Amino acid sequence: MTTDAYDNPTEVVSVSRKQVSLSFDSPPATAEVGAEVTFKVLADGSPEPGVSVGTSGSDFGTTGSDGSVTHTFDKKDEYTVRAQKSDDKKAQYAECSTSIEITPKQVNLALSTDATDYELGDEMTVAVTEDGSGQPVSGATVTIDGDEYSTDSNGEVVTSLDDTGTIQIIAKKQDTDTETYHSES
Repeated sequence: MTTDAYDNPTEVVSVSRKQVSLSFDSPPATAEVGAEVTFKVLADGSPEPGVSVGTSGSDFGTTGSDGSVTHTFDKKDEYTVRAQKSDDKKAQYAECSTSIEITPKQVNLALSTDATDYELGDEMTVAVTEDGSGQPVSGATVTIDGDEYSTDSNGEVVTSLDDTGTIQIIAKKQDTDTETYHSES
C-alpha cells in the first residue's frame, strides 16, 4: 500500500484597513462675514458623511449624507478649516485642510429725504439705510452743506433748513471689523 504524503499548503496574508484620503470639493477661497459657507468633503472622490469639520477654535459640525456642512463666520480673518474622520474597522482616514479668507460684509449706503422741495425754515428728514435690504443705519455721519450730524437708531437725521439754494447731502459710516461701508451722496 502506497500513501502519497501531501503537505497542507499554507499562505500568510496581510490584511490592513483601506487608506482613504479626505479632500474638500471646490472650497471657497473667500467669503463675507455673515455669509453661509458650505464645505463639502469627499473621500476618494465621493461625498463622505460623518466627517468633523471646523477650525482649531470652532467645530462646524459633522457632514451629512451629501458630505456637506455649513458655517457662518462672524468676524474677518484668515481661517484654516480642517476635515477629519475617526478610523473605523475598514478604513483609516487622512485629514485634509483648506484656507478661507473672511472679509467684511460690503454695505452700500442709500440716502433719502422726506421730500425734494423745501421752503426756508422747513424741517428735513434724511434717512440712511443699507442699499438693497432697506435696514436703517444708525451712527452714520450725514453731512448737510458742511454741517455734520449722526443718524439715530432709526437711521435718521432731522434738521431745520436755514438757507436757500441747492444743498449737498453726503452719508458716510466708519468701517468695522464686520462691515465695510460705501458712501452715497
